[in-house]
Amino acid sequence: MLSLELAVAERLIISGTEPPSLAMALGSQYNATTWSRDIVHKINALFSEDFVTATEFLTANGMRPKLDRLRGIIKTLEAQYPPPPQQPQPQSHPLDIERIGLHKKLLEHCREHYNNRHYDDAVLNAFKLVETEVRARIAAGPEDLGTALMSLAFNPKKPRLEISSISAEQDGCHFLFRAAIALFKNPQSHRFVKIDDQHRAFELLTFASLLLHLLDECKAVDSSAAGA
Repeated sequence: MLSLELAVAERLIISGTEPPSLAMALGSQYNATTWSRDIVHKINALFSEDFVTATEFLTANGMRPKLDRLRGIIKTLEAQYPPPPQQPQPQSHPLDIERIGLHKKLLEHCREHYNNRHYDDAVLNAFKLVETEVRARIAAGPEDLGTALMSLAFNPKKPRLEISSISAEQDGCHFLFRAAIALFKNPQSHRFVKIDDQHRAFELLTFASLLLHLLDECKAVDSSAAGA
């Protein structure tokens, strides 16, 4: 069986196809109105040293003159239809935050920054969202900020948001939220951390999403009862 390259050359030479109909002669595999760069490459490959057998086949069948004519056609086509400029391909995003069930509010605030690889902005927005959600759920004032706000909400001695009735678990939640704000939100607020590692940004957004889901599971505690 002849290779595709040889079949292309044989079909064009025997049929005497002219340049405007070359693509059409190759069937539905190619665009019938535009000379395909792929076709030029395939026919050109026929004349490379890698295809000596194909050249010998054409010569042995008395096709040498038509083979020379085909070379001329190819040169004409290459001059008339230069390869289109290469378009930059968008890089794939293997760590897709859309598909792993991150918190809906986090996606709304972080999606664009993350997909555009603005990881500092994405992480800052994620933990700023955690802070504002905690503040809203305990009806705290705008002056309540950072780790102090987390203690106001989760301190096991007087919680306003309860994740567990077991003191040690509530204390763990308290320290978890304080640590998240102290370690991941506050540095982003005060300086340029310059996160350039997609994996690290992905991990931080996942962690912030977990905190938001935990908030959704918390039970609000009446502040007057908590202080009793």
